[in-house]
Amino acid sequence: MTDGNAGMENQACGFAEAMGVPYTIKRVQMKFPWKYVSPFIRLGKNFCLNKKQMKLIPPWPDLIIASGRKSILPALMVRDKNKSKTKIAYLQTPVIAPKHFDVVISPAHDGCSGENVLQSMGAPHQVTQERLNQAYTDFSYLFSSYRQPRLGVLLGGSNKTYTFDETIARDLAQQLKVLIRQGLSIMITPSRRTDGAVIEILRESLGRDEVYIWEGRGENPYFGILAWSDVILVSCDSVSMISEACATDRPVYLLKLPGKGRKFQTFYQYLTDLGRIQWWNGNINGSEIPKIEAFNETKDLAVKALMYLQQG
Repeated sequence: MTDGNAGMENQACGFAEAMGVPYTIKRVQMKFPWKYVSPFIRLGKNFCLNKKQMKLIPPWPDLIIASGRKSILPALMVRDKNKSKTKIAYLQTPVIAPKHFDVVISPAHDGCSGENVLQSMGAPHQVTQERLNQAYTDFSYLFSSYRQPRLGVLLGGSNKTYTFDETIARDLAQQLKVLIRQGLSIMITPSRRTDGAVIEILRESLGRDEVYIWEGRGENPYFGILAWSDVILVSCDSVSMISEACATDRPVYLLKLPGKGRKFQTFYQYLTDLGRIQWWNGNINGSEIPKIEAFNETKDLAVKALMYLQQG
């Protein structure tokens, strides 16, 4: 259950898949005034939904995996209607006390604690070896012709902490041009936050030889790029994309962006101490690319969450 935010929804779906439970996606929209005051004010929650966009009706689920602040009040409403038989697993750090949920999976850097709180270093996601194997087959028509070693580039964008502007794009383009001359091919996928000017700079600077840039049309090749890359470069603004890249067995580099956030720094340091990431300096030794043990805590957290739910 989410408000339709793609990042929140992907995390919830990945967590459900890791738990091994069948699921249905519910995108909820609240009406005035609850969309502004929930979940801090929970009075009248039976009337909180904009029913023109979403109705929640029986049969009630055994479990709700809720992600994002705006999913909290509808989830609590369903539990009340089902006489507390519906359990709630909440992803992210709730803005109300964890006791309102059966289990909470919260980023460790947020410092949320409680008997029913499981702390995560990264973000839950849908990357598994099985999905990567399937993507390798599904996207062979697209990426098999690109020479090795292949560098997959996952682009984020500016947010409240970091800036990904045209200056960064030009510097990155020059570094990638050097790697292409050294024999690498480049596979780039932007995200919803990637500025169009950034994509245009990369497209114009790199050309088309040994370079793939997703244009936003047709099937998103994101999993295909993860599966076909020998090395992965991720902009440092996205915990989700970094977590997904680290769930492969490929070396992962982080592209530094202007800005600094304490929460991000804790995450980076944890992965650096594991030997799972290193900061990008523009250089790759294409003749010595090791396989690295995948960092994928989603399954472990899902197993622990199931234990909490069964005990409750």
